[in-house]
Amino acid sequence: MDTEIVTPPSGGACVDMPTSFFFPDPRTKGITKEMRKAIDACNSCLVRIECADYGVRHEMYGIWGGLTEGHRVALRKEWGIVVQVPGYTDPAVNRIKR
Repeated sequence: MDTEIVTPPSGGACVDMPTSFFFPDPRTKGITKEMRKAIDACNSCLVRIECADYGVRHEMYGIWGGLTEGHRVALRKEWGIVVQVPGYTDPAVNRIKR
């Protein structure tokens, strides 16, 4: 069975920013000042919509298109999307209305 390889959009405002701004320590609670800088960069980015869509459909961790992990879980629930990655249980799975 062929599997389509999907990659995130390129050319974003994040290209020269520290990766740690977008992928904070998983124990972090709330939005840190570094995460705020990442989200602000996303909000002015030309590929924000494509990046956010990619993040909702494919990424469990980090900030994508200005959306945090929690925001993406909520959107996946609303849109009925389940991210399937070996070893990962999508928090949206148990909350999707069937």
